[in-house]
Amino acid sequence: MKKTVVRAALAAWILSCMFAMTAAASAAIRETEYAGNGRVEAEFTSDVRYRSAKITVRDPEGRKVPAVILDKDEDDLAFALISWQQGKTYTFTISGIKKPGEKNYGSVRGKIRIPVSKGPVPVSRVNYDREDHKLKFEFESLVGWKKPTVSITRGKKQYAVKILEKAGIEMRVRVKNLQKGKVYRYRITGVSSWGEKAFSTVTGDFTA
Repeated sequence: MKKTVVRAALAAWILSCMFAMTAAASAAIRETEYAGNGRVEAEFTSDVRYRSAKITVRDPEGRKVPAVILDKDEDDLAFALISWQQGKTYTFTISGIKKPGEKNYGSVRGKIRIPVSKGPVPVSRVNYDREDHKLKFEFESLVGWKKPTVSITRGKKQYAVKILEKAGIEMRVRVKNLQKGKVYRYRITGVSSWGEKAFSTVTGDFTA
């Protein structure tokens, strides 16, 4: 009888510890990506739940920046900055969020750097697939091409680049060994707004 009671108490204690560990866990951001035009996409490490979710964004000086939540589902959330500046890193807080099974809703924090892009047709979004070594540039509008070239650099180092595809508003290239979280510069020549005869250069940077 005593052994049964002890075993039951031990099982209850283990279950309570497991519950406490679960309750202490919190939602976390796996990756944050800039999607262009002030849009930011935050991907979570696990499924999440929301209750009156809110987004708060601050600039590098700590000033609050207007922002709105655009969309959210169980594993990611998209929001947009109403105003922003290229080259600056913004911090954000998503409140009213928790992991399934948690009792209380809390908040998660992240940051996003707005990339720089200059030229006749600015690049709105850059995405790097580290597994396939493919880099995709998305322009703000349709573009024309004339013998384009692409260079990718970081400091004094220049990376070998091969153009794979160019059409519409996109260009895809292959470039190897870019490190996650590092900032790289690009230079694309032979670009024009669609229908224009004057071709020029687009420059900027991105975070791999």
